[in-house]
Amino acid sequence: MEPSAYLQMSQVERVHWWYVARRDIIRQTIKSLNLPNNAKILEVGCGTGGNLSMLSEFGQVSAIEMDENAIKIANDEPTKNKIDIQIGFMPDDNPFSEEQFDLIVLFDVLEHIELDQETLHALHDCLKSGGNIVISVPAFQWLWGQHDVQLHHKRRYLKGEVIAKLGNARFNILNATYFNTLLFPLAAAIRFWEKLTKNTDVVGQKTPSNLINATLTTVFRFERHLLKFTNLPFGISILAIGKKEKDAN
Repeated sequence: MEPSAYLQMSQVERVHWWYVARRDIIRQTIKSLNLPNNAKILEVGCGTGGNLSMLSEFGQVSAIEMDENAIKIANDEPTKNKIDIQIGFMPDDNPFSEEQFDLIVLFDVLEHIELDQETLHALHDCLKSGGNIVISVPAFQWLWGQHDVQLHHKRRYLKGEVIAKLGNARFNILNATYFNTLLFPLAAAIRFWEKLTKNTDVVGQKTPSNLINATLTTVFRFERHLLKFTNLPFGISILAIGKKEKDAN
């Protein structure tokens, strides 16, 4: 990501509808895993730290981030527990490679990593027996737009691709679903408009007006109720849970 994008992210991710609603959906997902008390949690690609406080509700959090400027911002994020944030880059420069975690999370990070499959293999080795990995990634390559370009994405995914990559990394798939479905028509319309007009401005990076922001937060956040009962057939993003098989002993 561009350095300016990290600064912008730190300013909007606490209030922007996409971050707020996504955190609520992810919080519900993690609650469903029934982690042990004071679980050891690793966030890969913590950015400016917008998820650290939420993750600290479930245990002791460590984090990897490749950008020193982002780490400085993340260290100022208020959390319940002290966060150990180390500079690193997956899959070859993991400062926690000798540790074992109950939960590893990557929230819209895997699409930034060239060697995504190798990264999932490496993270499998960092999980305790029976540990979980939770990932979110952007969906559908045909939705590629200026947002992806600015954020230095390598790709967008299909749900089947995510399932296959987790399986190849020896994870048992607990669940995989599209989400951010209710706002999918709006996102698709914006992408088509960008391509039709060859517009290079990035739409949706700044926090909209209070009324629009509150409305979009409510719509996106509502999906956490739907996801309790069913997977969603399409969406702007994909959410997947993998589990490391328990040792026979």
